[in-house]
Amino acid sequence: MARSADRIAFAMNLRLQSNEFDLRPLTFQLGRPAVIDTIVRQFRCSVSGVPVQTSARVIDDDDVDDLVSGLLLSPDRHVPVVAVSVDGYSDRALVNADDLQRSVLGFASVVLLKDKWAAFRLTDAVGKSLSCYNGAVRMYWPGLTLTSDPFDHPLFLPGRLLAPGRSIGQDLFRFLNSIASFRFREGKPIADARAIVETRRAHELEEIRRAVARGGLDAAEMEKALERAWDEEKRLRSELAERDARISDLSDQLDAQKQVWAAMRDEAQSSVRVPAQVEAKASSGFESVAAAMAAAKRDFCGSDKPLVFLERAEKSAAESPYKQPDKVYEVLKALHDIGEKWKKNKGALGVDGWRGALEKQGFIYKPAISQTTRTKWGDEYTFKYNGDRLLFEEHVTLGAGDPNTCASVHWILDKRNWVVVVGHCGRHLPNTRT
Repeated sequence: MARSADRIAFAMNLRLQSNEFDLRPLTFQLGRPAVIDTIVRQFRCSVSGVPVQTSARVIDDDDVDDLVSGLLLSPDRHVPVVAVSVDGYSDRALVNADDLQRSVLGFASVVLLKDKWAAFRLTDAVGKSLSCYNGAVRMYWPGLTLTSDPFDHPLFLPGRLLAPGRSIGQDLFRFLNSIASFRFREGKPIADARAIVETRRAHELEEIRRAVARGGLDAAEMEKALERAWDEEKRLRSELAERDARISDLSDQLDAQKQVWAAMRDEAQSSVRVPAQVEAKASSGFESVAAAMAAAKRDFCGSDKPLVFLERAEKSAAESPYKQPDKVYEVLKALHDIGEKWKKNKGALGVDGWRGALEKQGFIYKPAISQTTRTKWGDEYTFKYNGDRLLFEEHVTLGAGDPNTCASVHWILDKRNWVVVVGHCGRHLPNTRT
């Protein structure tokens, strides 16, 4: 423990080794010292500036934007985030998120996706291959980007979570503990304190050397000075030997962990499945939102077809830097397909209407904007159609964060001509969060 200015750093290193070579399975359960739990719960603690969570953070669909842009994709994040999703049918998680947070206390932050809609939103934000849904648990390492290899971020499927004798909390604790041992470095307050002590020792030795040179030490003082020098040499040799042993131990642990990680990766690759409720359509490889809209206009507009694009929508598409234009095409195709049924049935779409129809396609439908947004930025949502200025409130949002990772599609329903009129397709329009 060390204090530097107004900061206090606490570090505890535990080492375990056998008294003799005995090649057989380990029978002990590695755990976290109780003093760590006490410190974390009684004081405000942080790791690399991020507060240490003592319970899981619950995320609903409105929180996903902040989760993705502010945490998952943050370049300043230094600890993993473990996402827990709920089963798509029961809306219940297969593991207790708070218990999982206690297991990985200080090693990772646990978030609980409150329901399937939060999982849908996460899928829109990071892509299906990097998402977490249908009861799965996923660990996102620091450095996550939208183009990261999905297999670099472990996905634990329900089959593994429910396997007899398996504990995801204990598995993650062992896994993260071994990596933390290899990655451990002293905090700045401890390093500063060590530097001060070393400076003082060096100063004392220099004073002794000068006194000896001046002949200012008698035999007794000379003997004490030599003893201090020998003690210092002994201490340095001991520290060097301990560090060499630690490096050797960590190298062995790293080699073993690489084998475990390879096995986990193989298991994930062999067992990955895509639930039907978030099944994605084949990518068309559009280079831009404008290209996706042009294809949609070709495929879904025209005589007897239910989709109409305003010039304003085409302009917004041309200005959008959104990096997943295929998703835009999928939304427009969904509007076309549902619109055909809506037109044929003169507005009838079943009990759940447009919401239910779009949810079956994997999109979260919002029928309106908030009153605050309407009051402050209503003009941004108002477009001219057939000579009238109309508020285009119905929308679907794709992704989260900045314009590169977030887009929205807004439309109105023209029940006189039975067409879906798309007024905006591009950057997320302003609201209370943007």
